[in-house]
Amino acid sequence: MRYALLQSIVDGMTGLVCSIASVLLLPTIALLLFRRFVPVLGDTVWRGYCQLLTWCVVAPVRLVRLLCREAVRRR
Repeated sequence: MRYALLQSIVDGMTGLVCSIASVLLLPTIALLLFRRFVPVLGDTVWRGYCQLLTWCVVAPVRLVRLLCREAVRRR
């Protein structure tokens, strides 16, 4: 019984990681090629893309931290 539950969790996490990687792979390759062949525009677009990815990682962490602080203050 536990094995089936663990297997379903692992399958779900694997699917999530693969879908995120596949969504990020194509734009990253396209922007790297754009940066390589059109450096004037490509560098600016690449920096913006990196900032967007950073924001997408940092924002949920900051949101959870804010929610935890609010929960502790309410007690």
